[in-house]
Amino acid sequence: GGRFFMGLLGVCLVIYALFAVLNAHYKYFPTPPPTRQEFYTNEFVHPETSDSDLENQAQVVSVRENMVQVKKAKVLDRLTGFFHKNRQASSDT
Repeated sequence: GGRFFMGLLGVCLVIYALFAVLNAHYKYFPTPPPTRQEFYTNEFVHPETSDSDLENQAQVVSVRENMVQVKKAKVLDRLTGFFHKNRQASSDT
């Protein structure tokens, strides 16, 4: 009986030693933090720019957003048309 417990104690001590070594290693060599993303996605406003420049930038941004919405609508139309054609083809057979 004593031999079994000594073997079990040895295995437990080896596992404990592994945890201790890994803990010490990661204490001095920590894993790098995940890549940080900026919370604010707005561009930096320069103090030198005037209000008219800011209005022009806002108009450019709204035009870009409009173009993105149009592209999304076109893609959606293509997809719905594609699936609608497939549904008609499968129902015809």
